[in-house]
Amino acid sequence: MCGSLILWKTRKQPTVLLSTAEEEYKGLCDPTSELMWLQQWCQECGILLVDKLIPIYEDNQSCINTAKGHCNLNNKRMKHINIKLHFIEEAISLNFDGLVYTLTSDMFADFLTKYVGKATLACALGSLRFWRLGERGDVENKDLD
Repeated sequence: MCGSLILWKTRKQPTVLLSTAEEEYKGLCDPTSELMWLQQWCQECGILLVDKLIPIYEDNQSCINTAKGHCNLNNKRMKHINIKLHFIEEAISLNFDGLVYTLTSDMFADFLTKYVGKATLACALGSLRFWRLGERGDVENKDLD
């Protein structure tokens, strides 16, 4: 809200998946349900959301196409996706279309889940405004004043 992060979660997936598109699609379950809850909570509290769409940033176009219903879920690559995951497609088709394609280089949270180079790490940490990389590659506390 107001350009700030309002929900954040990371955890290891408990299952083995067959493709990155499927992995990203499964990863959309939590933020989709959390945002549906948040929108309902704001409505119940009388908080008017100026932007009805709260974006979820995604860097996998196959995942976005699947979620928006542009992909045949009965094809050989997608037919094994668990039925319960299809609530994402249903939520998006009903009233939730905040799925936004974002370049991988702009996904600042990637350093939390995979190896990234020093320049990418420095950029991501700089965007958080709390940390910086020292000359030897170590992380130092940044003065917040």
